Order: sequence, then C-alpha cells, then structure tokens
Amino acid sequence: MRELEMRSELSPLSDVAPAEARGGGECGDFTGLPTHALENGREVLLAGDIERGRKAFEYQADNDQKLVASGGLASVSSLLRLFGVEASYSEVVAVAIKEHLCAVERDRDGAIKGELSGATTAQQRVALLEKFGLETRSLKVESIDQIAEALAKGEGVMVSVNAATLWKGLTPEGNFDGYYGNGEHNHVVGVIAVAFDPATREVVGFYVNDPAEPNGAARFVSADLMRDAVIGSEKHPVSGTMIAVSGVKRPSC
Repeated sequence: MRELEMRSELSPLSDVAPAEARGGGECGDFTGLPTHALENGREVLLAGDIERGRKAFEYQADNDQKLVASGGLASVSSLLRLFGVEASYSEVVAVAIKEHLCAVERDRDGAIKGELSGATTAQQRVALLEKFGLETRSLKVESIDQIAEALAKGEGVMVSVNAATLWKGLTPEGNFDGYYGNGEHNHVVGVIAVAFDPATREVVGFYVNDPAEPNGAARFVSADLMRDAVIGSEKHPVSGTMIAVSGVKRPSC
C-alpha cells in the first residue's frame, strides 16, 4: 500500500565531490553533458547520475520505528547518502522524532502509531538536513526550470508533489483518487537527474526516487507531469516546494 507524506491532508485521521563533478556545471552550460537514451529510444542530454541516485534510494516504510507516512524523511536520508553523510534511514527517523522534526502520533501507552506518524513540513526537512551538516536552501517552485537548474549545478534535490497527480500520470490505469487530498502537495520525492532535448535545450523530463513504493527508484517523469504534480494550475495549485542541497557545510574558523 502506498503511504503519503502529509497524511493530514488526506484523512481525518563519504567525501563529497565538488558540484561540477556531480553533473552539469553552471546553469545553462550544457558542455560535457552525456547523452542518454530514454526507454522509448529518444536521445537526451543528462544532468545528474541516475545509478548513483538509484543506490541512494530509501523506501519510506523501511525504518526501525515503522513510520510509514514518511516520504520526506526517506528523501532526507537519500540526500544524506548522496553527500557522503554516514547515517542510516532509521537514525534519521530517530533524530527527527527526538528533535520534534516530524509528526508523531502516540497511543494511550505512549507507543508511536507508525501508520499516522512521520509527516514533515519543508521547514522541518531543511532543519533536519542542516542538523546533519548539509548546506540547504528551500523555495516554492514556480517553474520546473528551477529544478532543472539546481540539478545542472550539481545540487541534490527533493520536491513536494501531489501524490495522486504524479501516480496517475505514471500509471494511468491506476485508481489514486484517495491520494488527491485537497489538490495541494502531500508527498515528497527525490529528483536525481534531468533530461534535456539536445537541440532545443528544453527540459524533457526528470528521474525521481519515489519513496512510497519499494520499486520507486529512478522513475522517469515527463516535464509536463512534473509541472502538474509540483506546480499545478492557477485553478488547482499544488504549491510544491523544492529543497536543494549544495554540499557539506565547511567548519567555521
């Protein structure tokens, strides 16, 4: 069963390489980007490392505390792995609980109710990343170009999305109406690479790590679907947020 990051909207209920080495170069500079073939055979230019991102994937229910509404925490853990921070997903969850950086529901005896716990706000995810020593920025996504630019500069990225919009786009035959909520963002995914058209330099799509499923690593999401899932429309805004990590904080002198 898929579990969401923001359950309240749906129910009452190692050394880090420099940014230039991780993919891309400066924004708008396509020099040196490798070509990559999509599943349909289309050739694109790729910024980001799909296989490295795939290896950093975390399934959100796979933690010792059994929190399942924890896509944001899983995405935080993935970014820590990408930037060489030695901390397991369960350690990330434990810190989040201890520091009040995620939602926690308890029963009468004080035991954590995993199926209702783990949701995070963007501010909590930023605080958690910074607690583990990463340089982090957060902004509302107004254009998918913002996501592409961050990846092209070698930053690690996660975005908040509307789960039903994303999943319906990836699996049209599925029924995800129960995950739509109020239409705004209610789930978090990591974005590990961006594909550009070699001729026009326009964004073709992104590769994402979706922690809601065990097989959610490195799924291709078209540019249009990403726009719908993160930004939405004027009538039905999603108001998604991007968190970008540029590296490990340098110790102060």
